Amino acid sequence: MEKELALNETIKHDYYGTIRKNLKKQYSALEKSEINTLTREVIFAPYDYTTEIDETPIPISRIRESLADSIYNREPVTSSISYSLEADLADMIEKNNCETSSMNEYYRWLKDTSDIIQHTTDNDITDEDLSERNEFLSTCNERETEILLCLSLYEGARNNKKDKKVEILKFKLLRLREMRSIIRNTPSSKTSLNDMEKARLIAQYDYCVKLLSEKPNLSSDFNDILKLNINHISNEDLEVGYSYLCAMQSEILQMLRETEKTTAENQHSENSEEKDSVNTLNPNLSSVRETEGR
Repeated sequence: MEKELALNETIKHDYYGTIRKNLKKQYSALEKSEINTLTREVIFAPYDYTTEIDETPIPISRIRESLADSIYNREPVTSSISYSLEADLADMIEKNNCETSSMNEYYRWLKDTSDIIQHTTDNDITDEDLSERNEFLSTCNERETEILLCLSLYEGARNNKKDKKVEILKFKLLRLREMRSIIRNTPSSKTSLNDMEKARLIAQYDYCVKLLSEKPNLSSDFNDILKLNINHISNEDLEVGYSYLCAMQSEILQMLRETEKTTAENQHSENSEEKDSVNTLNPNLSSVRETEGR
Protein backbone atom coordinates (compact mmCIF):
# COMPACT_ATOMS: atom_id res chain seq x y z
CA MET A 1 0.00 0.00 0.00
CA GLU A 2 2.81 2.42 0.88
CA LYS A 3 4.54 1.74 -2.44
CA GLU A 4 1.27 2.25 -4.32
CA LEU A 5 0.78 5.67 -2.74
CA ALA A 6 4.32 6.65 -3.65
CA LEU A 7 3.81 5.54 -7.25
CA ASN A 8 0.62 7.60 -7.53
CA GLU A 9 2.52 10.65 -6.35
CA THR A 10 5.44 10.19 -8.75
CA ILE A 11 3.11 9.75 -11.73
CA LYS A 12 2.43 13.49 -11.51
CA HIS A 13 5.99 14.11 -12.72
CA ASP A 14 8.01 12.67 -15.56
CA TYR A 15 10.31 9.87 -14.41
CA TYR A 16 13.45 11.67 -15.57
CA GLY A 17 12.58 14.73 -13.49
CA THR A 18 11.76 12.54 -10.49
CA ILE A 19 15.17 10.88 -10.59
CA ARG A 20 17.01 14.16 -11.08
CA LYS A 21 15.19 15.80 -8.15
CA ASN A 22 15.97 12.95 -5.76
CA LEU A 23 19.59 12.75 -6.86
CA LYS A 24 19.91 16.46 -6.13
CA LYS A 25 18.65 15.82 -2.60
CA GLN A 26 21.20 13.07 -2.04
CA TYR A 27 24.13 14.86 -3.69
CA SER A 28 23.41 18.52 -3.00
CA ALA A 29 27.05 19.53 -3.53
CA LEU A 30 27.03 18.48 -7.20
CA GLU A 31 26.60 21.05 -9.96
CA LYS A 32 23.51 21.00 -12.18
CA SER A 33 25.48 19.57 -15.12
CA GLU A 34 26.88 16.80 -12.88
CA ILE A 35 23.36 15.93 -11.66
CA ASN A 36 22.16 15.75 -15.27
CA THR A 37 25.03 13.42 -16.18
CA LEU A 38 24.41 11.24 -13.13
CA THR A 39 20.69 11.08 -13.96
CA ARG A 40 21.49 9.86 -17.45
CA GLU A 41 23.87 7.23 -16.08
CA VAL A 42 21.33 6.02 -13.52
CA ILE A 43 18.80 5.40 -16.29
CA PHE A 44 20.96 4.10 -19.11
CA ALA A 45 24.23 2.73 -17.75
CA PRO A 46 24.82 -1.06 -17.84
CA TYR A 47 24.32 -2.97 -14.60
CA ASP A 48 28.06 -3.31 -13.82
CA TYR A 49 28.86 0.34 -14.62
CA THR A 50 30.89 2.41 -12.13
CA THR A 51 30.55 6.18 -12.00
CA GLU A 52 32.52 8.82 -10.08
CA ILE A 53 31.24 11.31 -7.53
CA ASP A 54 33.82 13.71 -6.11
CA GLU A 55 36.47 11.51 -7.74
CA THR A 56 35.22 8.51 -5.74
CA PRO A 57 34.25 5.40 -7.79
CA ILE A 58 30.71 4.22 -6.94
CA PRO A 59 28.87 1.28 -8.57
CA ILE A 60 25.77 2.54 -10.36
CA SER A 61 23.83 -0.36 -8.81
CA ARG A 62 24.43 1.07 -5.35
CA ILE A 63 23.17 4.51 -6.41
CA ARG A 64 20.08 2.93 -7.96
CA GLU A 65 19.25 1.02 -4.80
CA SER A 66 19.62 4.13 -2.68
CA LEU A 67 17.59 6.17 -5.15
CA ALA A 68 14.77 3.63 -5.22
CA ASP A 69 14.50 3.84 -1.43
CA SER A 70 14.53 7.64 -1.61
CA ILE A 71 11.70 7.78 -4.16
CA TYR A 72 9.39 5.03 -2.99
CA ASN A 73 10.04 4.80 0.72
CA ARG A 74 9.86 8.40 1.90
CA GLU A 75 8.26 7.33 5.18
CA PRO A 76 9.81 4.66 7.44
CA VAL A 77 8.50 1.34 6.14
CA THR A 78 9.65 -2.05 7.36
CA SER A 79 7.46 -4.33 5.22
CA SER A 80 7.79 -2.67 1.81
CA ILE A 81 11.10 -2.34 -0.05
CA SER A 82 11.19 -1.22 -3.65
CA TYR A 83 12.20 -4.26 -5.71
CA SER A 84 14.15 -2.29 -8.31
CA LEU A 85 14.50 1.26 -9.52
CA GLU A 86 14.31 0.20 -13.17
CA ALA A 87 11.21 -1.94 -12.61
CA ASP A 88 9.55 0.80 -10.57
CA LEU A 89 10.12 3.27 -13.39
CA ALA A 90 8.64 0.85 -15.93
CA ASP A 91 5.64 0.27 -13.64
CA MET A 92 5.12 4.02 -13.38
CA ILE A 93 5.30 4.62 -17.15
CA GLU A 94 2.95 1.73 -17.92
CA LYS A 95 0.44 2.67 -15.22
CA ASN A 96 0.43 6.30 -16.31
CA ASN A 97 -0.61 5.21 -19.82
CA CYS A 98 -2.97 2.37 -18.99
CA GLU A 99 -5.21 4.03 -16.40
CA THR A 100 -6.83 1.07 -14.59
CA SER A 101 -4.90 -1.91 -15.97
CA SER A 102 -2.44 -2.81 -18.70
CA MET A 103 -4.88 -5.12 -20.50
CA ASN A 104 -7.62 -2.49 -20.51
CA GLU A 105 -5.41 -0.46 -22.81
CA TYR A 106 -5.11 -3.49 -25.11
CA TYR A 107 -8.89 -3.79 -25.42
CA ARG A 108 -9.14 -0.04 -25.99
CA TRP A 109 -6.77 -0.39 -28.98
CA LEU A 110 -9.02 -3.07 -30.48
CA LYS A 111 -12.14 -0.95 -29.94
CA ASP A 112 -10.51 2.19 -31.37
CA THR A 113 -9.29 0.26 -34.41
CA SER A 114 -12.71 -1.20 -35.16
CA ASP A 115 -14.35 2.23 -34.72
CA ILE A 116 -11.89 3.89 -37.13
CA ILE A 117 -12.50 1.18 -39.74
CA GLN A 118 -16.25 1.76 -39.45
CA HIS A 119 -15.90 5.53 -39.74
CA THR A 120 -13.65 5.36 -42.81
CA THR A 121 -15.60 2.74 -44.76
CA ASP A 122 -19.08 4.25 -44.51
CA ASN A 123 -18.70 6.35 -47.69
CA ASP A 124 -18.83 9.52 -45.61
CA ILE A 125 -15.28 10.29 -44.48
CA THR A 126 -15.11 13.52 -42.48
CA ASP A 127 -12.23 15.65 -41.22
CA GLU A 128 -13.01 14.28 -37.77
CA ASP A 129 -12.65 10.71 -39.05
CA LEU A 130 -9.25 11.50 -40.58
CA SER A 131 -8.13 13.27 -37.42
CA GLU A 132 -9.16 10.22 -35.37
CA ARG A 133 -7.15 7.99 -37.70
CA ASN A 134 -4.01 10.13 -37.62
CA GLU A 135 -4.15 10.58 -33.87
CA PHE A 136 -4.33 6.82 -33.38
CA LEU A 137 -1.29 6.26 -35.60
CA SER A 138 0.64 8.91 -33.67
CA THR A 139 -0.35 7.29 -30.37
CA CYS A 140 0.77 3.89 -31.69
CA ASN A 141 4.24 5.23 -32.47
CA GLU A 142 4.56 6.89 -29.07
CA ARG A 143 3.35 3.81 -27.18
CA GLU A 144 5.67 1.52 -29.12
CA THR A 145 8.61 3.66 -28.01
CA GLU A 146 7.41 3.66 -24.40
CA ILE A 147 6.81 -0.09 -24.36
CA LEU A 148 10.30 -0.75 -25.72
CA LEU A 149 11.68 1.55 -23.01
CA CYS A 150 9.73 -0.35 -20.33
CA LEU A 151 10.99 -3.68 -21.67
CA SER A 152 14.58 -2.45 -21.49
CA LEU A 153 14.02 -1.18 -17.94
CA TYR A 154 12.51 -4.51 -16.85
CA GLU A 155 15.46 -6.31 -18.42
CA GLY A 156 17.83 -4.11 -16.45
CA ALA A 157 15.93 -4.87 -13.25
CA ARG A 158 17.18 -8.49 -13.17
CA ASN A 159 14.30 -9.50 -10.93
CA ASN A 160 11.92 -12.43 -11.41
CA LYS A 161 8.95 -10.35 -10.25
CA LYS A 162 8.82 -8.59 -13.61
CA ASP A 163 8.69 -11.69 -15.85
CA LYS A 164 4.88 -11.71 -16.14
CA LYS A 165 4.86 -7.99 -16.92
CA VAL A 166 7.42 -8.53 -19.68
CA GLU A 167 5.24 -11.26 -21.16
CA ILE A 168 2.22 -8.93 -21.19
CA LEU A 169 4.17 -6.05 -22.71
CA LYS A 170 5.51 -8.23 -25.53
CA PHE A 171 1.97 -9.39 -26.26
CA LYS A 172 0.71 -5.79 -26.28
CA LEU A 173 3.56 -4.72 -28.56
CA LEU A 174 2.62 -7.44 -31.06
CA ARG A 175 -1.04 -6.40 -31.05
CA LEU A 176 -0.21 -2.69 -31.18
CA ARG A 177 1.76 -3.27 -34.39
CA GLU A 178 -1.14 -5.24 -35.82
CA MET A 179 -3.60 -2.45 -35.08
CA ARG A 180 -1.26 0.15 -36.57
CA SER A 181 -0.87 -1.95 -39.72
CA ILE A 182 -4.66 -2.22 -40.04
CA ILE A 183 -5.25 1.50 -39.55
CA ARG A 184 -2.63 2.32 -42.18
CA ASN A 185 -4.88 0.48 -44.66
CA THR A 186 -7.74 2.91 -43.98
CA PRO A 187 -8.14 5.99 -46.22
CA SER A 188 -5.80 8.88 -45.42
CA SER A 189 -7.93 11.37 -47.32
CA LYS A 190 -11.54 11.84 -48.43
CA THR A 191 -11.28 9.32 -51.22
CA SER A 192 -13.64 6.44 -51.87
CA LEU A 193 -12.48 2.84 -51.54
CA ASN A 194 -12.75 0.26 -54.28
CA ASP A 195 -14.56 -3.00 -53.54
CA MET A 196 -11.35 -4.96 -52.89
CA GLU A 197 -10.03 -2.40 -50.39
CA LYS A 198 -13.34 -2.21 -48.58
CA ALA A 199 -13.62 -6.01 -48.40
CA ARG A 200 -10.14 -6.22 -46.85
CA LEU A 201 -10.97 -3.59 -44.23
CA ILE A 202 -14.23 -5.33 -43.35
CA ALA A 203 -12.29 -8.58 -42.85
CA GLN A 204 -9.85 -6.72 -40.60
CA TYR A 205 -12.77 -5.23 -38.68
CA ASP A 206 -14.12 -8.75 -38.09
CA TYR A 207 -10.66 -9.74 -36.83
CA CYS A 208 -10.73 -6.93 -34.23
CA VAL A 209 -14.24 -7.91 -33.12
CA LYS A 210 -13.08 -11.50 -32.79
CA LEU A 211 -10.15 -10.44 -30.59
CA LEU A 212 -12.45 -8.28 -28.47
CA SER A 213 -14.68 -11.27 -27.75
CA GLU A 214 -11.84 -13.62 -26.82
CA LYS A 215 -9.32 -13.87 -24.04
CA PRO A 216 -5.90 -12.57 -25.09
CA ASN A 217 -3.54 -15.06 -26.70
CA LEU A 218 0.21 -14.64 -26.79
CA SER A 219 0.39 -15.12 -30.56
CA SER A 220 -1.80 -14.34 -33.56
CA ASP A 221 -3.17 -16.96 -35.91
CA PHE A 222 -0.58 -17.01 -38.71
CA ASN A 223 -3.19 -17.77 -41.38
CA ASP A 224 -5.28 -14.80 -40.24
CA ILE A 225 -2.26 -12.51 -40.46
CA LEU A 226 -1.48 -13.66 -44.03
CA LYS A 227 -5.09 -13.44 -45.17
CA LEU A 228 -5.59 -9.96 -43.71
CA ASN A 229 -2.27 -8.61 -45.04
CA ILE A 230 -1.20 -7.39 -41.61
CA ASN A 231 2.43 -6.30 -41.64
CA HIS A 232 4.59 -5.87 -38.57
CA ILE A 233 7.58 -4.57 -40.55
CA SER A 234 9.88 -6.38 -38.12
CA ASN A 235 9.20 -8.43 -35.02
CA GLU A 236 12.82 -9.40 -34.45
CA ASP A 237 12.64 -7.73 -31.05
CA LEU A 238 9.95 -10.19 -29.94
CA GLU A 239 12.15 -13.22 -30.49
CA VAL A 240 13.63 -15.13 -27.55
CA GLY A 241 17.00 -13.80 -26.45
CA TYR A 242 16.59 -10.30 -27.86
CA SER A 243 18.13 -7.68 -25.55
CA TYR A 244 16.05 -4.50 -25.26
CA LEU A 245 18.59 -3.06 -22.85
CA CYS A 246 21.53 -3.45 -25.25
CA ALA A 247 19.48 -2.03 -28.12
CA MET A 248 18.50 1.02 -26.09
CA GLN A 249 22.01 1.62 -24.82
CA SER A 250 23.40 1.35 -28.36
CA GLU A 251 20.90 3.93 -29.59
CA ILE A 252 21.72 6.28 -26.72
CA LEU A 253 25.45 5.97 -27.35
CA GLN A 254 24.96 6.62 -31.05
CA MET A 255 22.81 9.65 -30.28
CA LEU A 256 25.44 11.04 -27.92
CA ARG A 257 28.17 10.51 -30.52
CA GLU A 258 26.16 12.38 -33.14
CA THR A 259 25.39 15.18 -30.68
CA GLU A 260 29.04 15.56 -29.75
CA LYS A 261 30.06 15.51 -33.42
CA THR A 262 27.50 18.18 -34.28
CA THR A 263 28.60 20.32 -31.33
CA ALA A 264 32.25 20.04 -32.39
CA GLU A 265 31.40 20.95 -36.00
CA ASN A 266 29.34 23.96 -34.88
CA GLN A 267 32.16 25.11 -32.62
CA HIS A 268 34.64 24.79 -35.48
CA SER A 269 32.31 26.77 -37.74
CA GLU A 270 31.90 29.52 -35.14
CA ASN A 271 35.66 29.77 -34.68
CA SER A 272 36.15 30.03 -38.45
CA GLU A 273 33.51 32.75 -38.72
CA GLU A 274 35.11 34.63 -35.86
CA LYS A 275 38.52 34.42 -37.54
CA ASP A 276 37.06 35.63 -40.87
CA SER A 277 35.37 38.50 -39.05
CA VAL A 278 38.64 39.58 -37.44
CA ASN A 279 40.41 39.47 -40.80
CA THR A 280 37.65 41.55 -42.38
CA LEU A 281 37.96 44.21 -39.69
CA ASN A 282 41.76 44.11 -39.93
CA PRO A 283 42.64 43.55 -43.62
CA ASN A 284 46.39 43.88 -42.93
CA LEU A 285 46.32 41.36 -40.06
CA SER A 286 46.88 38.32 -42.27
CA SER A 287 49.87 39.86 -44.02
CA VAL A 288 51.31 40.97 -40.67
CA ARG A 289 51.00 37.46 -39.29
CA GLU A 290 52.54 36.06 -42.43
CA THR A 291 55.46 38.46 -42.07
CA GLU A 292 55.86 37.61 -38.42
CA GLY A 293 55.89 33.97 -39.30
CA ARG A 294 58.87 34.53 -41.55
